[in-house]
Amino acid sequence: MKTEESLKRELARLRKERTALSEQAVQDARSWERINTIGWKTKNVLNQLTEHFPGWKDDEDRIPHRDTDGQINTVRYEAVNAMLHDGFLKQHRKNGEQGAMIAQLREDFQATITKLEANITQLQFTVTKQEATTAQQQKGMEVLTATLKERASQIQRVSDPLELSKAAPQRVVNNQ
Repeated sequence: MKTEESLKRELARLRKERTALSEQAVQDARSWERINTIGWKTKNVLNQLTEHFPGWKDDEDRIPHRDTDGQINTVRYEAVNAMLHDGFLKQHRKNGEQGAMIAQLREDFQATITKLEANITQLQFTVTKQEATTAQQQKGMEVLTATLKERASQIQRVSDPLELSKAAPQRVVNNQ
């Protein structure tokens, strides 16, 4: 079994070789085969390091490498892309949920408006009915008032002659 230091040196050598091959201006089939071989060896060394030395952490995210398009990439860059994509999906899901909630709230709001309009119509009908009843009662009171005044005048007409007849006492003269 190799020591931790020898595995780290091997890993550094493989990464350096891979970087040198990646930066070559002309890349033929042999250099691509060599890069693939280096990739497998690097993976093997990383597995040995993590298997035999559990506390060991790889600094791969700090070492740039080129992808198949020749773009410089790092593990961190790919992790950021994955993180951004996850964030986008979460936000998209959240927006969909909020859209559904807004649609439900609009529907509930419209139903409430419809109920309130029905209540307003009912109240207007009740007010109209009460106004008609009030007008009818007002007319009835006017009729009663007129009737009372008429009765009062009739009573007055009957009372006046009675009072006159009571008011003048008659003297009986005794002529004997």
